[in-house]
Amino acid sequence: MKNSNVRSIGTYLHLSQEKYKPEDLKHTWKQVQNHLEKHLSKPSFETWIKNTALINLDDLTGEVVIAVPNEFARDWLETRYTKLIKEALYYLTNRFYRIMFIERIAAIPKDEFELLDFLDTLTLPLNPNRTFQSFTTTHNNLFAKIAAETIAETFNKAYNPLIIWGPAHSGKTHLLQAVGNNVISENPESEIIHITAEHFINAVERSSRLYQMNILRKSFQKANIVLFDDIHLIEDNEKIQFELSNIMIDSFNNDIQIVFTSFKNPRELDLFATLKEQILSGLVTEVELESPSPSAIQNSSEDTNTILKMAENITTKKDEDNLTQPTAVKEDNDILITKINQLIQEQEKTNEWLEKIFEKL
Repeated sequence: MKNSNVRSIGTYLHLSQEKYKPEDLKHTWKQVQNHLEKHLSKPSFETWIKNTALINLDDLTGEVVIAVPNEFARDWLETRYTKLIKEALYYLTNRFYRIMFIERIAAIPKDEFELLDFLDTLTLPLNPNRTFQSFTTTHNNLFAKIAAETIAETFNKAYNPLIIWGPAHSGKTHLLQAVGNNVISENPESEIIHITAEHFINAVERSSRLYQMNILRKSFQKANIVLFDDIHLIEDNEKIQFELSNIMIDSFNNDIQIVFTSFKNPRELDLFATLKEQILSGLVTEVELESPSPSAIQNSSEDTNTILKMAENITTKKDEDNLTQPTAVKEDNDILITKINQLIQEQEKTNEWLEKIFEKL
């Protein structure tokens, strides 16, 4: 066999995306398969033609690239079916093409989306009813709500990422989607990726199988904001964690805001060190189902001016260290957030009061 016929499948995925949409290639190849099925025995069609796919059809060069399950299938098709496939294409297009076969990593499952076609639908739809206005605000989620509103309105890069964590049915997914709905309402041209951990795992696995992780990463680089639901579900998957870490690096470099939700406290997530540090470099907020008992709330004599002074001191530290979120002030941030939550519950602070805090933060 000619070695020149063995090319990288990634190359042709890229070319096909530029020339024909994945659905066009699938439709064309389906017509070819239907034509061939009429001229072949059922065993021959099932064995050699059914598990193939059209990867590229180039009208300028006259080249057609067909993906096949393995090396043996490639050799067999080249020697015995090239002429028949050429004739089928001529019958359908009135043009002769040069046929090239390449190996695909595995046989193509029935009705599987091509990678690029799948990534076109990477983002999940937002529920339009999940807005800040429809969110039920309590003392247990007010801080998280104001943080989410601040991110949605300003893409406040000082708190990137924003993490909202809490138990099931506590409203964290509502707040996540409210951020997206608010961004779209204010700027319809914004690019938003809304994805669950499960959907992200699926995307990574498909991309990895075709050695096309760079395409997945570029898909995220086009976004203005990434909404990632249920990050706790990637705890036991180091490969997925590694890819998410790479995407976060790209996001930070391109000023892309990220918002996570988690069922578990992110400080307790079992993640590899780099990813965990990236996640905790932002603002961690908690939403609760029930108010804590009075004994759980320490009596606080801190007034508004003291809280604002603490925020100002943290800002000063950050400026001096010239870091987005220096490790040296993380503990101060945690203490500040705890005291703010105490005042919210003890003194029923208003949204306006919290907005003043965020201006200082």
